[in-house]
Amino acid sequence: MKQFALPISIIVLVIASAALYIYSDYTPTPPKNEPVFCTQDAMQCSDGSYVSRVGPNCEFAQCPLPKATSTPQTSPASTSVEVKQAKVS
Repeated sequence: MKQFALPISIIVLVIASAALYIYSDYTPTPPKNEPVFCTQDAMQCSDGSYVSRVGPNCEFAQCPLPKATSTPQTSPASTSVEVKQAKVS
C-alpha cells in the first residue's frame, strides 16, 4: 500500500492544481480604473436649474441649495417721508 501513496498524492496534487487554474480563468475580476459612462439624463431642480448624472454610480448630482432670501427689516425711525407743501394762491 505504501508503494501507491506517492503516485496517488502526485495525481491528487496535479488534479487540484488543474482545477484551481481552470477556476481562476472563469472567476470574474472587477474592472480597475475603467471609465464610467452614464446616460445623459437631466433632472430639473425646484429652483429651475438642471443637474445631470455623475459617476461612479451614475446618480443624479445634488440640486443646489436654495438661497436664503431675507426681506430688509425697516424700523419706523429709519423710514423717511418727504412732505411737500403746496402754495395756495
